[in-house]
Amino acid sequence: SIIFALIVPLANSGHGQQLKIQNLKELVAAGKDLSVQISLADSIYRANQFSNLGVAEVFAAEFNRLAELSGKESDKIRALQVRADVFFSQGNFFEAKQLAQKILDAGVVLHNHEVITDGYLRLSESYFYTHRLDFAGFYAARAYDQALEYQEQRSVSDALRLMGLVYSELRQDSAALAAFSKSASVLINDQNYSGNLETLRERARHFKRTQSYDSAKRCLNQLIGLARQMGNRLMLGDAFLELFEIEKGADVKRQILDSARKVMQESGSTLVELKIFLASGQQALVTHELSTASDNFNSALSIAKQINADVYFLDIIYLRSVLAEQKGDALTALKYFRQYSALKDSLLNKDILQNTAKYQLEFPGQAKDREIAALNEVNE
Repeated sequence: SIIFALIVPLANSGHGQQLKIQNLKELVAAGKDLSVQISLADSIYRANQFSNLGVAEVFAAEFNRLAELSGKESDKIRALQVRADVFFSQGNFFEAKQLAQKILDAGVVLHNHEVITDGYLRLSESYFYTHRLDFAGFYAARAYDQALEYQEQRSVSDALRLMGLVYSELRQDSAALAAFSKSASVLINDQNYSGNLETLRERARHFKRTQSYDSAKRCLNQLIGLARQMGNRLMLGDAFLELFEIEKGADVKRQILDSARKVMQESGSTLVELKIFLASGQQALVTHELSTASDNFNSALSIAKQINADVYFLDIIYLRSVLAEQKGDALTALKYFRQYSALKDSLLNKDILQNTAKYQLEFPGQAKDREIAALNEVNE
């Protein structure tokens, strides 16, 4: 615990990144045996997971290397979880989904209910962000059942949050708000859990979608305060970008974007950087600064290619189509829109092919029954 107390302030410092990483590597290597080294690498990764991705990714790789040497099943599963977290934080949801399936399979083989629940939750979230609401709902319901059976309160809350996401996208507004409220109430005495931040963010997004902007702002301001308190820079960046979309005044928007950029620099998050370029480009479209919009979309595309963020390719290509239309270039707009449609179909077909052989789906039959049962409990 003394070593861990030393790790946290060092790892969260914004100065001398390479020296800091080297010092931390030496600290890990000095561990008296492999198990201590694995524990140290994991501790450093966890301390930086939401605050300094440069450090986190280095020690995710170090943890994976040490886990391979260990050969223990528990270390191998944790290595899968760490790799999945890294892909998810980079916006590479398809790779995260493949690892989530491996986590679930490992949990089933080992009859480990916590790992099984974790696999369900990861699959649900990955499917949601790759626009597969059927699978997202299916795995959220399974996670809810599993977590409820074994009284895993944090996982119950996470499953309810994911169900809320699905209901929100399906325009089932009362069900979505009920799920988000229940998710928050489950963790009323667990305020330091990062799931609280995620529930606040998703409630804000729901309010934004339903044009309840004052409620969305209240959630986002609460989220900003809590994310700062918990040192979660990734969520802080997300909160600023969500607020940027709601606010109307140009000066206020500029200040919010400057705050998001500062968070991006402190966290080293390429995904936050990508989102900033997208937000800046969309704002430039609104103000008809088309050259600026084009530059921002090109920068976003470069980052998306770098981190293999397939889902963001879709957004960028669609926005390029809108940009070409605003320029009066109908042929180029049509070309980009066709690329957008083709890529969307390609990603969907890839998803279907990867899953059809394994799942002759229980959803929407039995899984839907579970969703309904869970929702009934939410509304009680």
